[in-house]
Amino acid sequence: MHVKVLSTQEVMSYPGFDELIEEYSRAFDNSQTGSVKVDWKAYEDFGDNLKTAAVIAEGKIVGIAAVLTQRSRHYDMPVVTIEALYLRRAYRKGTAGLRLLWAASDIARDSGAKGLALCAPPESELERLCIAKGYADLRHVYWVPV
Repeated sequence: MHVKVLSTQEVMSYPGFDELIEEYSRAFDNSQTGSVKVDWKAYEDFGDNLKTAAVIAEGKIVGIAAVLTQRSRHYDMPVVTIEALYLRRAYRKGTAGLRLLWAASDIARDSGAKGLALCAPPESELERLCIAKGYADLRHVYWVPV
């Protein structure tokens, strides 16, 4: 198992991509926003500002961290966010998840950012990992129906 950075086009054409997105979609369906309908092709609109770290196992893509770098309108530094983060459940034992976050951090560091932002669902494995690693909880994200 290894992690490498891929273009959006490479991610979409990698073996295992459809299965990854199917599991990702099921995991993030919720009563507030409804069913997830991933339009990965739209990620191409971000151009070179989007880089994706991918976990590859047994010749298939099994995890992604889509890392978006933008110029901040509030701070004198790039703002880096993880737009999509998912590791297939069968591959969560061991260090694959940490290696995915480290690769995302490398992308952020290479862009000149001081850090990166990600959202973790409450009481999720990701939230527990963020707390265990001592990452700063900057704010919560709320859904405001309109």
